[in-house]
Amino acid sequence: KEDQSAKKVDPLMGAFTGFYFRNIIKDYLLIRTGANFTYSVWGGSGVTVDNTNNENAMDVKYTMWIADIPLTLGISIPFWYDVRISFSAGVSFAYASLSNSFKSDEVDQSAEFTGWAFPMVMILTGEYFVYKNVVMNASLMYYKGASEIIIKNSDYARLDLTGYRVGFGMSYYFDYKIKFRKRDVEILEKL
Repeated sequence: KEDQSAKKVDPLMGAFTGFYFRNIIKDYLLIRTGANFTYSVWGGSGVTVDNTNNENAMDVKYTMWIADIPLTLGISIPFWYDVRISFSAGVSFAYASLSNSFKSDEVDQSAEFTGWAFPMVMILTGEYFVYKNVVMNASLMYYKGASEIIIKNSDYARLDLTGYRVGFGMSYYFDYKIKFRKRDVEILEKL
């Protein structure tokens, strides 16, 4: 109807936290695993049109959280004495939950869907050594995949885990032998 206004439902934006373990073999081969928890913090709301009931406007709200364990293989290339760039790809074992609600004058419906998915994962990481075994890092991660269709009563949904994650953090290398230039060692020892 012309008098009904609907706007696009805002996409979810979230935050994540986690940890990871990496093993670098022969200075180049990388094996990486860890655990992440991602949750929605912004978006997921808006107004849409109820096509099944006289096209009334409906308020929409949805949230999502994901817990996953990625396992990737790749390469890690050292540059100069204090930089390392890594690329790895693999799969993640993910458990997720999606909650949604639809409300109007005539409809008040909500549902929650939980399930497993195994998305593909690609990770690009840059590291800068700030001390002998301590690095600052930045990562760009891409997840691609979704769960099977989950049916709950008369509702159904698919948990889509596709998206990007950007991470910043600090890491510690256990028993890593980095070759510093003499000048760099003198600077680091003063810290």
